[in-house]
Amino acid sequence: MDHQPEGSGPITLTRDELYRLVWETPMSRLAERFGLSGNGLAKICRRLDVPYPPRGYWARLAAKKEVRATALPRARPGTPSSTAIYRKVPKPAEELAPGLQSALSEVMAKVGVLRVPERLHKPHAIIAGWLAEHERQLELARRDRDRWTVHYRPRDFTPMDRRRHRLLDALFKALEIQGARIGENDRHDLHVVVSGEKLEFELREKYRQVRRPLTAEELRWGSYKTGTRQELKPTGFFLFAIRSYLPRTLRREWLERDDAPIEDRLAEIAATFMVAGPIMAEERRQREEEARRAEEARQRRRQDRNRWRRFTEIAAAWDEAGTARRFLLALRELDLPEESRIEGRPIAEWLDWAEQKLKAADPIERGIAAVVGDIAKVSPWTYQD
Repeated sequence: MDHQPEGSGPITLTRDELYRLVWETPMSRLAERFGLSGNGLAKICRRLDVPYPPRGYWARLAAKKEVRATALPRARPGTPSSTAIYRKVPKPAEELAPGLQSALSEVMAKVGVLRVPERLHKPHAIIAGWLAEHERQLELARRDRDRWTVHYRPRDFTPMDRRRHRLLDALFKALEIQGARIGENDRHDLHVVVSGEKLEFELREKYRQVRRPLTAEELRWGSYKTGTRQELKPTGFFLFAIRSYLPRTLRREWLERDDAPIEDRLAEIAATFMVAGPIMAEERRQREEEARRAEEARQRRRQDRNRWRRFTEIAAAWDEAGTARRFLLALRELDLPEESRIEGRPIAEWLDWAEQKLKAADPIERGIAAVVGDIAKVSPWTYQD
């Protein structure tokens, strides 16, 4: 049968065919051929009781070290003799814009091949700080004989820890040569600053969820509904992830495989940081400019509302002055009592007082320039309510 999948129909594989394929091609690459994840292909192998290469098998084979394939066991009762794989059509990867791809290639050429040393030599200041703090904690634990604190002794660095240190050391130094700055917070979360933009990232071992049979003690407690328990197990592979937003279609994660170690991706990772920084800085500038323009428009709208409010206030004052003027005219038409005084002042004098107040209150008395000028002086902040 043809194992290069084409079309959309299912692929039928016998146990023997599947066994041969998984020992000829790394699981990750074989899974891609069938439109599956590596974990999905592994589940099919387990269902058919087909052994597949353990972690590190292909790396040892590439290094010309001795490896041994696990023999295909005789099928147990109830084990399927074949399986049908229904391919999932993968979503096409979003292509980078030509300019973006060109920028990445240019920076990768500047960075060159990043060589990860087999041993740390003059480690980067951040990594040197980790090592010094770890040694300090170990020394404190050695001095402390309290049996209650012995359990808090820092664990020794594992080979994965030391490899992580070497990988980050090479990456940090390459980024700083290109003008980036590396930093960390109190929890040792890492970030790189490029063109003033802070990008958080992590390099950690990838874990996978597995089911295992319950131990005798767990069975004795009887708190599990099934005979298995889910656990996270280390895979021996690193995942590099940029946790901050990245613009456009720039890649954010790199998961290593047997045939694609993370060492081979460091130049691409460094270039991604260096290309993302200026783009993010420009996007930030554009956002700030848009926000400034939006705020200016909001203030103009507020000022316009306030000026209209002032206009209607002046109109109300003019209307009130008109009512007052008509009332004053009506008063003047009345007969004035002879020698009539109120609070020592003649009534005619009171009417003159009202006339002066009316002229001061009527906006028309000030002229059109004064009225328009009063409206023009209104700002977005004239009214605080």
